[in-house]
Amino acid sequence: MLPLPTRYHAIVDYSFSLFLMLAPAIFGFGEAEAETIVPIVAGMTICFYSFFTKYEGGLSPFMSIKLHYFFDIVVGLLVALSPWLFGFRQIVYKPHVFIGIAFMLVGGYNLWPLIKFQKLDFHRPLAGLIRVD
Repeated sequence: MLPLPTRYHAIVDYSFSLFLMLAPAIFGFGEAEAETIVPIVAGMTICFYSFFTKYEGGLSPFMSIKLHYFFDIVVGLLVALSPWLFGFRQIVYKPHVFIGIAFMLVGGYNLWPLIKFQKLDFHRPLAGLIRVD
C-alpha cells in the first residue's frame, strides 16, 4: 500500500480546501450559522497548514508530512462530527459526514505506511531469568 505522492497530495489539499469553502454554496445549505461556518473554517485550516508542510505545495515548509496527515484525519473527524457537536443535525448533516469521512480516509491511507511499528520481542527480557541447563 503506497501513499499518494506528495505532489498529488498538495493538489488534493488545495483543491479540497477550496471545495470545502464553497460547499455551502454548492450544496445549497447555510444561513451563516455553524453549518456554513464549519466547512469554510475547515477549508481555511487545511489551506493554512498546507502552506507550512514540507512538500511540493508548501510555501514556507517546516511541518512534517506525517503531522500534516494527522491534521487531515483530525480535521476530517471534526467536519464529520460537526453536525452533532454544533447542533445542526436537523438542518443538514450528510455533506459534512461524507466530506469528513473522505478526508479522514485520504489522511489515514497516506499516514498508515509512514508509521513505524516496532516488533515486540517477548523472549528477550526473559532471557536472563530462564536457564536451560
